[in-house]
Amino acid sequence: MRSAIPVVEQKLCTGCEQCAEACEAKAIKMVSEKARIDYEKCYSYNGRNCRACVDACPRGAIVLVE
Repeated sequence: MRSAIPVVEQKLCTGCEQCAEACEAKAIKMVSEKARIDYEKCYSYNGRNCRACVDACPRGAIVLVE
């Protein structure tokens, strides 16, 4: 069973890169100064309980979706 997955609210993302720095899977890259998640690498998407990017974002631009 898949856990909740992180989704970037693009309008809130400022491109600060704190989420990318916090991601142990290196699943977040900046594209046009906005965070993009590579779900093939993302721990949460692949069934592990991880919320590092969510916790790292100072603007609340990354949310977990069931």
